[in-house]
Amino acid sequence: MFKHWLRLAGMRVGAKCEISTIFDVTPELVTIGAETFFADGIYLGGAELRQGTVRVAPIRLGRNTFLGNHAVIPAGERLPDDILVGISTVADASLIARGQSRFGHPSFDLPRRQVVEADRSVTHDPR
Repeated sequence: MFKHWLRLAGMRVGAKCEISTIFDVTPELVTIGAETFFADGIYLGGAELRQGTVRVAPIRLGRNTFLGNHAVIPAGERLPDDILVGISTVADASLIARGQSRFGHPSFDLPRRQVVEADRSVTHDPR
């Protein structure tokens, strides 16, 4: 239901997204790819204040992005598809490639975890 309000506020939200609590967001500057999951308390594209200047910039999250609790997505970030940004991690598009998982601040690449193939009807497309 929440994503419908975000769309009305101007945010572009892809299909099958799950979005919990977000902070510091300017909805019309955000594009979220399909099948993206937001855990609780995401800081999404908030304004940067530096030396008396305020900067806002559009952000884009790729398809199938997972954002852990209290992840921070700074203004201007354009993140690739199929990524995980861990709990309390500040996202940096220059450090993350498609399929990677990042954790910490400064973030580091988490080693590839075991991937178990399953029918999408029991994961992404339940009845």
